[in-house]
Amino acid sequence: MKAVAYYRVSTAEQEQEGYSLPAQRERIRKFAISQGYTIVREFWDVMTASGVKRRKGFREMIEFLKVNPDVRVVIAAKVDRLFRNFKDYVTLYDIEGIKVVFSDERIPDGAAGQLLMDIRVAVARHFINNLREDVIHGMEKRAQQGLYVCKLPYGYRVQNGYAVVEPEKAELVRQMFELYATGRYSLETLSVEMKKRGMVDNRGWKFSTSRIYKMLKNPFYTGLIQWRGKIYQGIHEPIVSRELFERVQEVLRRHRNGTKTTVRDKFPYSGLVRCGYCGCAMTGELKVKPSGRVYKYYRCTGNKGKVHIRIREEELGKLFEEELGKIKIPASWVYLIIDSIRETYAEEIEEIQRQRRQLEEEKARIQGWLERAYIDMLEGRVSESFWRRQREKWEGRLAEINKLLSRSVPSDVEELYRDAGKILYLAAHIQELYREQPGSERRKLLERVCSDSRLYHGKLEIIWREPFDEIMKAVNYSIWRPQRDLNPCRGLERPVS
Repeated sequence: MKAVAYYRVSTAEQEQEGYSLPAQRERIRKFAISQGYTIVREFWDVMTASGVKRRKGFREMIEFLKVNPDVRVVIAAKVDRLFRNFKDYVTLYDIEGIKVVFSDERIPDGAAGQLLMDIRVAVARHFINNLREDVIHGMEKRAQQGLYVCKLPYGYRVQNGYAVVEPEKAELVRQMFELYATGRYSLETLSVEMKKRGMVDNRGWKFSTSRIYKMLKNPFYTGLIQWRGKIYQGIHEPIVSRELFERVQEVLRRHRNGTKTTVRDKFPYSGLVRCGYCGCAMTGELKVKPSGRVYKYYRCTGNKGKVHIRIREEELGKLFEEELGKIKIPASWVYLIIDSIRETYAEEIEEIQRQRRQLEEEKARIQGWLERAYIDMLEGRVSESFWRRQREKWEGRLAEINKLLSRSVPSDVEELYRDAGKILYLAAHIQELYREQPGSERRKLLERVCSDSRLYHGKLEIIWREPFDEIMKAVNYSIWRPQRDLNPCRGLERPVS
């Protein structure tokens, strides 16, 4: 049977060292011979495959397969060598009759194995996105140095890379904190008052209550930086004192505790559903029957006064439950997929960690040179001009190294695996978890997996959050169906080597 081979190396360094691509080629050729495949064409990509321009080999392979219907087999070393996202996967499998096999990984035969690979690709994409959050890791370094890490809040602007106070806006911020600290204002009345004083957005409108709330909760105004649950001392000028900030937090707590119930407590699906016909929000309402029994309904708020749809809360809950049930990941696969992802990316993680060790060693050497050269300058063994030239050169390299280290592998790779495990466990048990929870907890669960939903008569369409959107694509695209394989997990209880 005719086949094509595809190889990919992660970095130009691997290609120059000459071990990665030839090693893949040798293993794939041996595998092809053992399985009775004849390789008629080889394709490869060097450097990262995250961009379209850098996927020249992959795109050429797709075009070749389209015009050569007698070649229907693609051989690669591992899943991550071939697919970098779900789009790659769909692009390849949209070609009729395509079969993909791997020389270094054993994927179970049949429909069950197909679904396993589908879901694995979806979760792997999420894993890669997290693993390569070099921006986030770099932001943490900035926070540790006291530098701003996100968009500056109202009252500050950027100057030469630093956060500086805008005097007029800063004065309005101080007034806002002082007014709210009196306890005489709600968020709404404070927003109205601050508009009168000149605090408006780019459109000239008053700030929303949610924006006012976020500003009152933001410790940045006190000179602190909050990043990923941690607080760092900033180097920027504070606008309000710590004492005033704490007084405001106390008022916020009193107002919150004084509110016994909220709209979301009464109507847990409020804000989660839109009308599928006009796009308006669905709002909750109570209806009292002549018998005195109270029912909860959700209705379209209406476009030009027209209400398109109304539904009882129990019925809406059942629709959500049915949609959640469409995520069909066998529970026994959770750890299998995690182990598979761990195995796939172990080589890449090891390479990143090796590079990090080299950078740390170079950093230590340069710091040692700086110390020794400084002593030599003090003792007259080298001139001051020589010392200054070398210091400038070495400090420039140290800055480059620190930048590279801040973008290296996250400090706790295991945390990423645990995160993937939680996601898969939730996907495997989501329907039963939803069914067992009260209204408020159901809402939290839906907010975790859904970004929006549209309601039609008798039908609910959910827009899933990442990575559940990719998991759903995998489930929907897969050829697996329960009735076609009565025991899709058979043979998967043992580790796959």
